[in-house]
Amino acid sequence: MSDRQVPVVASPFRATITPPGSKSLTNRALVLAALANGPCELSNVLFADDTRVMLDGLKKLGFDVEIDEPNHRMRVVG
Repeated sequence: MSDRQVPVVASPFRATITPPGSKSLTNRALVLAALANGPCELSNVLFADDTRVMLDGLKKLGFDVEIDEPNHRMRVVG
């Protein structure tokens, strides 16, 4: 990997950063969404084998789960 220099910033600035999805964070968010009272919209989710098992488990427990895999989003009604 080549070195990359970052220029010094002279004044405050704003930035929005979206880190890559994480299967462990996705599974934790799914559990919290299921425990919530009402619908939860999750974005930037990572669809991995572990995530699919968690989603299957939530569905079998009767939770309403909507999956939008191409856009890395899901909705869980707790």
